[in-house]
Amino acid sequence: MTTNLAKRFTQPIYLVKQDMGASFIYSSSRELINYAGNNYLGSLGLAVENINNLAVTWSIDNSDRAVTALALNNAVGGNAVSVYLHYEGETILRFEGVLDEWYTQGQRVVFVATSAGARAQKFPNERAELGVFNHLPPAGTSITWGRQTIHLEAEDI
Repeated sequence: MTTNLAKRFTQPIYLVKQDMGASFIYSSSRELINYAGNNYLGSLGLAVENINNLAVTWSIDNSDRAVTALALNNAVGGNAVSVYLHYEGETILRFEGVLDEWYTQGQRVVFVATSAGARAQKFPNERAELGVFNHLPPAGTSITWGRQTIHLEAEDI
């Protein structure tokens, strides 16, 4: 992706596709962009503050509190997030991960997402067994985390 200084914009436009449970938010950092059959709205005041291969932080205007209501009424933790770079008709995937947290900051809602690689690095490099971890749930227990349910099974040793 290259820029052309004679063009109207010399930097790519960020596009964020955000799963909010019952619906998606499609936002653009500048103007209305149609990509993959979805309209990414430039009127949401999207600002991508930090982005790398492991995490992304972005915010959306929340002066009418609509984004807060949407986030509070849906389980958004662990939902899918995709961030694209769009320039001169070319769009590339820059980040793909899941929403870790969101919070309000003045008139904006700030979102933080991490990639699968970042999540995998957070688990301790130890074997989960009695004597090391004292609060292990028994085999057969089901744990629900966001939209996923994990069933714990005993390991044959």
